[in-house]
Amino acid sequence: MAEFREINPDVFESFRKEPNVTAVPCFQNAEMLIMTDVGEEAYSWYWHDLDGLGYEQIENHNGENPTAVFRKDGVIYTLSYTAFERTCRLIRDPDTALPPRTIAYPQVPVLVTQMRLLYACADCGMAYLIRLGDGRFAVIDSGMGEHEEPEHLLELMREQNVLDGKPVIAVWFFTHPHIDHYNTFVNLMERHRDEVVLESVAYNWPTRDMAKGFSDLTRFDAIMESLTETRKIIPRDGWSLLYPGVHFHVLYTCEDLYPAPFGNINDTSMVMQMLVENSVDYTVRRVLWMGDASGAASDYLVKKYSREVLECEIMQVGHHGYWGGSDALHRIVDAEVLLWPCPDFWYQVITKRDCNRYLVESEKVHTIYVAGQQEVVVNMDKSISPIDPYQDTGSTVLYQEDFSDTSVYHKAWSCVTGGRTGYRGMDIAIERSVCHLSAGEAWSVLEWVQPGRMTDSYTLTFRGKRTEDGGKIALFWNHPTPTEWADVAVLPLDLPETECTVTLTADAEAGKALLTVDGTMVQEMAYTPAEKHGLYLLMQNAALDVYEITVTR
Repeated sequence: MAEFREINPDVFESFRKEPNVTAVPCFQNAEMLIMTDVGEEAYSWYWHDLDGLGYEQIENHNGENPTAVFRKDGVIYTLSYTAFERTCRLIRDPDTALPPRTIAYPQVPVLVTQMRLLYACADCGMAYLIRLGDGRFAVIDSGMGEHEEPEHLLELMREQNVLDGKPVIAVWFFTHPHIDHYNTFVNLMERHRDEVVLESVAYNWPTRDMAKGFSDLTRFDAIMESLTETRKIIPRDGWSLLYPGVHFHVLYTCEDLYPAPFGNINDTSMVMQMLVENSVDYTVRRVLWMGDASGAASDYLVKKYSREVLECEIMQVGHHGYWGGSDALHRIVDAEVLLWPCPDFWYQVITKRDCNRYLVESEKVHTIYVAGQQEVVVNMDKSISPIDPYQDTGSTVLYQEDFSDTSVYHKAWSCVTGGRTGYRGMDIAIERSVCHLSAGEAWSVLEWVQPGRMTDSYTLTFRGKRTEDGGKIALFWNHPTPTEWADVAVLPLDLPETECTVTLTADAEAGKALLTVDGTMVQEMAYTPAEKHGLYLLMQNAALDVYEITVTR
């Protein structure tokens, strides 16, 4: 690259003619040019070209990996340099809306809510609601949209809304094209579009020929086409989205790994760091949003950024902890609080995996919120105190349900699915104080009491009846990992097609357990409580009506 040369007014075409440049098509008809094996001077040349030719500068980040954003004639140019790769990139986005840049002090406390998801038909999904400093909301991904999950999200926004009128969603981020990250959004827009104001959506996905594993986007695409008044933002690595009290800095997007094809679409997940300004003393707290970013993305982050950039107080665990982030990344981020978007039954298993070892052994981590255990709202104006999600309230009742509330969402249930379990979700419907349960050819396992909430001695009582002849109904009990089958944990229930009361009394001190139906003893068993045992309903080719469930210590 000559030191003195004639500057081409079309900087993009000038860049294209340089040696070692590859053109790559990007999402939404954008185009990226990648110049490899160059020093930072290549970035500097083109930064000066863009600036000297009168392109409007929107952003400029210096440092080891500089990025600048320019605009001219309705076209956006993102110029970046990645030091460890010795690579310069220039992206041209035609007619793409820029992210907003509203710099203002927060007027209300910023709230971060990790939604408790049902995990009834799938073991994945994550949904985060963030109340911004001006009372509007940002949303990151969403769950599978099971049962009343969309209605619950709307309910949360109404509860936290401090503005007059409908909740206003300033931006809804979608990290990657998997249904467990966007389906609640689709259902909410189809059912309750007129009950919220959606100002913008932000997502940056690979083209279909660059990655495999997309979910069916038919309904999502239809919603996007219908949102004619909603700004469409395509975030690029290095961009900042600024809102009162909350700044989102994009650290990684799918084009960072171009032009190599993706072996795992989870590695196309957008990664962002969120800086939150305290509305009381204006100190800043940092949150890392990983989406489903997995091995390749985690390795890229570690190579590109220093500890100074990546270190955060709060981290959302990547890919639900299912072989998500790397040990190296977790050590650099060195979080104190973990937002773990997975069901409780998998949390007991995946905390033992090597990729999560540092997260569960780090002395710095003092609080872990698991989406399948509880819903949590974090006030970012306040420090986060260590908590026990299974805190013993001292009540003799461990779990009780009479189905007077007909919302499936508000039941503390999950169906054990995913991995190599072979299990399938159970069909669940509630009406007139009766819960209808049914299962097909594959075994279905419904979690009644989570492992951490059980006591060694307890009594289960449930009232119900079989509604189909044949099939298998059982309790899956006294077993620490319901994701792994164990014949010894199966306690068959020979239930009639008339209403009956089943009682299981487990007495750790006496070393025995008794199973009765309508007061008649069916089975007496030796009993020694397993560590972290839970209580589950097991069904295959069967249907059951349940009227009441009670578990007492």
